[in-house]
Amino acid sequence: MKQMAWGWAVLCGMALCVGLPGGVQAKEFSKDGPVTTDRTVTWPVPWQQGRRLEYDEVNETVVIHDSSESRSTSTSIAAVEIIEAGGDGYLQRWTWREGQTRDEGVDETVRRAAAAMVKGMEDLPLDVRLDRDGAYVAVANIGDLSRKARTGVHRATEALFAEAKRPLSKAEQKGMLRMLDMLTTPVALENLVATLASRYNFVSGGGLAPGKEYAYDDEGPNPFGGAPFPMRNTMLLEPDAQDGWYLVQWTMVMDREKGSAVLADAVTRLLQRSGGKVPTAELDAARAKVLEDTDVNFSARYRVDAATGIVQWMQLVQAKRVGGRNTVQTSTLTLRH
Repeated sequence: MKQMAWGWAVLCGMALCVGLPGGVQAKEFSKDGPVTTDRTVTWPVPWQQGRRLEYDEVNETVVIHDSSESRSTSTSIAAVEIIEAGGDGYLQRWTWREGQTRDEGVDETVRRAAAAMVKGMEDLPLDVRLDRDGAYVAVANIGDLSRKARTGVHRATEALFAEAKRPLSKAEQKGMLRMLDMLTTPVALENLVATLASRYNFVSGGGLAPGKEYAYDDEGPNPFGGAPFPMRNTMLLEPDAQDGWYLVQWTMVMDREKGSAVLADAVTRLLQRSGGKVPTAELDAARAKVLEDTDVNFSARYRVDAATGIVQWMQLVQAKRVGGRNTVQTSTLTLRH
């Protein structure tokens, strides 16, 4: 269990955190902006006290690295409910039931760490704060989720330490835990657990002109400190095949050159915070690997009933490549009737 190997494992987790800032910040983008002379389509904010919607949720993560491939698939029923409604916005609660997971070729260390994080948080809902227009603001209970996730990860990691073929020194163990702690800070964890909820709520109210492609730049805060991640966004609204519904397409692409540099700096800080002595050559090699081979992009598609403002179907695809490791995550929500 080498320090750099652990560093790359955590780096993959860091890469998963890239992108949510765009979802959080994008609400500041004026959908009326450059096309005020065009006809825009709006729909009502669907939320009111006590409203509850249920979706069939399917998540699939495929990781390809060199000649190996792993796949994780999970299914559940997601409930989205408004538990508070007032003049300043809404509190939206996400809960899940009947969850099932199937893993194929997933590294046991990664599987156990991820399972421990989820297990630690499973007794808590995801409470999402929305503004009066129904746009995502923040996770209201992120502090509780962060503490639970950190406890679960620490327990699983300490068990892995005990099973390691080469025992780690106390200093090495503390260093590894410090790196993993970066993934369970409130800021970093919010980027992991609220990705779907933030994007689900982004289309609230509509406000786009049919057939008109919108493009805008966005900068999301870096959950690991340092410069923000620059993102290029496009949005398009078109009539859906179902009468009265609309199809919304939203893409986000990280500026490859600038974003790679930001992530490379985060890698350096990550390894330095491990507390161990990482040779300069290894740090340089890690930075070079990120700078040469990093690509992050997202796409989200929605089918919205314009009469109610309710998202009938949504699919989010997150494609990320860091240092030769390709990860594609696909999440699909289908409204239950």
